[in-house]
Amino acid sequence: LVAITDGAKVIRHHLSSVFGVALVIILDWYHLSKKVRDLMSMIASTKLDKQCYITFISYPLWQGHIDTVLDYLKNKVEAKNEEKRVELISYLEKHKTEIIDYNRRKKAGKLIGSGHMEKGCDQVIGHRQKKKE
Repeated sequence: LVAITDGAKVIRHHLSSVFGVALVIILDWYHLSKKVRDLMSMIASTKLDKQCYITFISYPLWQGHIDTVLDYLKNKVEAKNEEKRVELISYLEKHKTEIIDYNRRKKAGKLIGSGHMEKGCDQVIGHRQKKKE
């Protein structure tokens, strides 16, 4: 059983308690890349630095090479906001086992994001809310 999530701890714990330890959790690509972009905006000193950092990080992250990304963040990135750099490193380390080779999974025709399910939930809830009115 595979679950693609946004990385929220409560979801991870709930899924594990319902389905057991055989559950494989994948961190949704959209949420992962958004987190990197958002934090990098606070880490980089300039827009050019931000673009350079994100460009370097994106490819290895897309291929699941998390150790390459962590090494880069720890040793090459000059942060204007050290607290946010540490936050990004901690986030990636916490989700290390959930970060996969998104490229390979996508080429295999499998989902790498939870967007379809989130949209489906939005539509069902919206439909139910309209019936309440």
